Amino acid sequence: MKKFLKALVLVLVFTFVFTLAGCSSKKAMTADKFTSIMKDYTVYILSRHDIVGDYDIDEARRAMGDDNGHFRPSALFIDFNSSSDAKKYYDTTTKASMNMINDEDLDATTTSKGSGDYQKFTVTGEVNYGFAFLASGDYEKFITEGKANAAYRDLYGDTYSVIIRDKNTVLFVYTEVKPYESGLDADAASISKKDVQDVDEIVSMLGY
Repeated sequence: MKKFLKALVLVLVFTFVFTLAGCSSKKAMTADKFTSIMKDYTVYILSRHDIVGDYDIDEARRAMGDDNGHFRPSALFIDFNSSSDAKKYYDTTTKASMNMINDEDLDATTTSKGSGDYQKFTVTGEVNYGFAFLASGDYEKFITEGKANAAYRDLYGDTYSVIIRDKNTVLFVYTEVKPYESGLDADAASISKKDVQDVDEIVSMLGY
């Protein structure tokens, strides 16, 4: 019986060690990997000046889908030189998103989960076109200028967006339905289940 218990303990110990080894061997996303995975999209190399804010950025890439009123998901990947800067960017972006929804009284739902090195935030529902500018931090400027535009309400549409921070990287994947470009009535421009699946597929494909 004692020999059996010792053998069982050894099995559990080895299982635990190999489990840890497997977790630690998961390689972090890099700009080159992002470009390779998103090869079917138009991928742009961004400089630190393309990201508004005082952040120490190693590399950044944006993959753009076709924009025809109801466009394929687009993705932004940022590799920061520190996890603190990644967290600062994530916190700023998600806070701006919440402010936009509350200030504009938009019909949108959000989710937030995770802690420590991993955080995930999603938005589903009505947004204005300024949401796409969240990634670069230009939302406040867009709203200031947009409200002076007589067609401001035409900038509303629906989105499904996912913002994730994993250690020192941030991934922002989103898709939008924009009635003012697709010719749809604003009430008819809504995110479909396929839109959600397409975004989630990219998130999964990129290992987040």
